[in-house]
Amino acid sequence: MTSQSRYRQVKCHTSNQQGLTLIEILVVAAIVAIAAGMSVPNLLSYRSKYQFNRAVNDIYSNLQWARLTAIRESTPCRVVFDEVNDSYSIILNPNSMVSSRLRSIALSEYNSEINLMPSGVDKITYNPRGTGSAGTLVVSMPYSYCEEEDDCCICITVSSSGRVKKKTKAYPKYNSECKKRCP
Repeated sequence: MTSQSRYRQVKCHTSNQQGLTLIEILVVAAIVAIAAGMSVPNLLSYRSKYQFNRAVNDIYSNLQWARLTAIRESTPCRVVFDEVNDSYSIILNPNSMVSSRLRSIALSEYNSEINLMPSGVDKITYNPRGTGSAGTLVVSMPYSYCEEEDDCCICITVSSSGRVKKKTKAYPKYNSECKKRCP
C-alpha cells in the first residue's frame, strides 16, 4: 500500500465523523423538558399520598408500641389525641404524679393537610395487661391529593382487648363524612 492510499483511507474515515448541531441539541432539550413537565404533578400527588400513608402507619405503630410499653413497664400507658393541633402524645403512668411523656407527634411533620379526628374519645389508655379503652381515630386528607375516592379517609380502631386495626378503602372522598362512616 502506498502512502497516498493510506492518506485517502484516513481522510475518508475522518470525514464521516460528525458532531451534533445546535438544533439537534435544542430538540432533545425540549423533549426532556416536556417529559419532566408532565411528570411533576404525578410526583407531587405521590409525595402527598406517601406522607399520608406514612402518618397513618406511624399512628398505627405508635398505638401498638404504647400497648407493648404498658405491658413491658407494668404500668398504664396513655395515648392522648389533640384534634385542634392534629397531634398526639404517649404518656407513661398517666395517673401518677411522676408521669412521663414518651413521645409527642404532630401530624404537620408529615403534611399540614392531614387531619386527625378522634371519634368519641380523646385518649386511649392501655393497662399493664395490654387491654385498654376502646376508641376510633379517623385520619383524613383533602380529596385533591387522592388518586381514588376511597384513599382520603382511613379509620384506626382500638378494641377493649387492646387490638389495633386499620381499615382502608371503605370511606368516602369528603372528609366531613369520614367521621360518620367509621364504626
